[in-house]
Amino acid sequence: MGSVLSWNKPAELPATSSLGNDSTLLPTDLLYEILLHLPASELCRLRLVCRSWRSLTSDPGFAKAHSSRHPLVVCIHGDEDSRACELRIVELSGKVIKRVLLEHWSYDISIQLDLICVTPFSSPNPCTILNITDCEVTTTLPDSTCGRVSILCYVPSTGQYKVLRIPMYATRDREGDHLVKQGCYVMTLGAADSAKWRARPGPPIFVSSQSGQTVVICGVAYFLPLSRYYIDYNPTNVKPDTIALFDMTTEEWRNETLQGPVNSHATEDVDKKRLYNLYHYNLELASLDSCLVMVQHGFRDCSIDLWFLEDVDKGLWAKRYSTQYAPSHLHNNMFLPPYPLVLLEDGKILMWVARKDILRVYDPTRRTWADLTELEHCLGISMYTGNLLSSD
Repeated sequence: MGSVLSWNKPAELPATSSLGNDSTLLPTDLLYEILLHLPASELCRLRLVCRSWRSLTSDPGFAKAHSSRHPLVVCIHGDEDSRACELRIVELSGKVIKRVLLEHWSYDISIQLDLICVTPFSSPNPCTILNITDCEVTTTLPDSTCGRVSILCYVPSTGQYKVLRIPMYATRDREGDHLVKQGCYVMTLGAADSAKWRARPGPPIFVSSQSGQTVVICGVAYFLPLSRYYIDYNPTNVKPDTIALFDMTTEEWRNETLQGPVNSHATEDVDKKRLYNLYHYNLELASLDSCLVMVQHGFRDCSIDLWFLEDVDKGLWAKRYSTQYAPSHLHNNMFLPPYPLVLLEDGKILMWVARKDILRVYDPTRRTWADLTELEHCLGISMYTGNLLSSD
């Protein structure tokens, strides 16, 4: 329990706190340990017992330690019969501890700390940003013509929240031929110009903004290329595992793209074959332990390789996990493999199996899989990264 032992008590917290009645006193460290074992649903109630409990559970050190033991999932639940749609915060046991009714049928969520950006299915409907601690809509993003999916980002160096959109648009060249290009727009939340999008230079390659194709880590947004079914690019110039980087602090694209591990680790004699057959493998991006991870799914052998980026400047990757799973993840002839959500404290990996609506846990030590809980009618899913204990 390294995260517990390294915790520093808040200065205002007394050396002991009462538990039960005045004749029963517990040292703060022991109380800390007891409360740390409770799930968030119980802790949110017990923290109202007294000010000292509330002060302890509201401490950022406690919140961080608790979230590592009891991670929470954020999902969009949609009822197709009633067309009702709500945002849910769910414990890994499946217990729903918070619900927020959404105005529109939605499918994509982008999360940074306590803010959640929700993208609706229908283009006339605006994207909204909610503060999950008070269940209030903080911002309705204007101008839906700036693209559909909105990517929320927290900038640690400034403490600002920004939103990024990458729209596609048609234009013509000098000869009058049709061209397809991508733009780039940024908005700062809470600023004087928060209702305005700022145009920035477009990405160096055509990028995808969909879930699993982009991830935000420490103020940098990482993007995989658009599928070749949308953009007819030359795969000898843009490899399928090429990654574009956008720095949300400077609001600039990195001049050079980052080469992923799949192509760079292919041997020379199979480079061409591997390159053009790479679309038989499903590549995704994930964030595990605040590290960029490329997820390589194998269609034919039902395999998953997790490549961790160790040095972004040198482009160094390390394959830390490799596993296989049962072909039951095929659904209606579609390949819907598990997607890694978080590394659990015990070393296991929490995975989401789409269309089966199941959270599964993979144990790298025993190389075994186990079903954890079912989330029916889930339209979008991500991990909660904020502090639910700060809510009233």
